[in-house]
Formats: sequence, structure tokens, C-alpha cells
Amino acid sequence: MIPAILAVDSGSSTVKAAVVDHGGALHGTGAADIELMLGPGGIAEQSPRQLWQAVKTACGHALAGADSVEIVGLSCSSQYSSMIPVGADGEAAANMLLWRDTRGAPYVKSVVEDTPGARETWTKIHGLIPSPEGRDTLAHMLYFKHGDPATYE
Repeated sequence: MIPAILAVDSGSSTVKAAVVDHGGALHGTGAADIELMLGPGGIAEQSPRQLWQAVKTACGHALAGADSVEIVGLSCSSQYSSMIPVGADGEAAANMLLWRDTRGAPYVKSVVEDTPGARETWTKIHGLIPSPEGRDTLAHMLYFKHGDPATYE
């Protein structure tokens, strides 16, 4: 058996998977589309259930062509700062907010601009300030807290 890595990339419209050995040889690939839901006011979402199904489908196709390998590692990548809120039951509480979702921008602006020393603290700890466009995890969490409190709860 040839040791190989299963690599999975979740993009804005397609989940891609590949089985690659340590020498760089490609042993199998797969892909599955996922719906990108865009709407007014900066909405950019995907269904967590559809995303999970797309991951399983893409990986299944990639692995189907990789009979002579042993998967010894997994590599996952995804869009910058997308998040799925999860309830106490471990299930998705709402759609995934993609990095493109900007509904949290006003709340981030308030945190960064209205809190003395916020810019310096965020830069020191994280290396950058929260996205003023609302395209990061903090903005998404603040959106749920203030814009969709039922999901946040």
C-alpha cells in the first residue's frame, strides 16, 4: 500500500477532494457542487447539510480511484473565515455564513472604533484587526448575537 493524503477543499461553489501520495502522484479526485445563497444586505450562506453531503460525495469519488493507497493523513481547507453556528445538540443551528457575508460589519465597527485600545489589542494577539467589511468570524458571531438572537442563544 502506498501512503497517501486525502485533501479536501471546500470552496464557494464546489467541494473538491484529491488523494495524493508523498511523492506528489495523484491517485484519485472528486468534486461536488454546493449552492451559494447570496441575498440583499450582504447575505452569503450555504447549507451545512448540503456542504456535508458534498464533502462525502467528493471524498467518495476521490477514494474510489485510489485502491492501491493507504490514507495516512487528512488535509482540509476552506474559505477564509466561514462559520456554522452549532446548537447544544451538536447540530447546525443555521446556515453557514461564508467569508463573503458582511451583515456583521456594523457590529465589528462598533467594537473596533468604540472600544479604547481595541485595534492595538487585536493586532497584538491576532496580528490584524477584525475585518471592517464584516468578513470574519467575529463579525459573524456578532451578527448572530445582534441580528439573529434566537440562533445566537
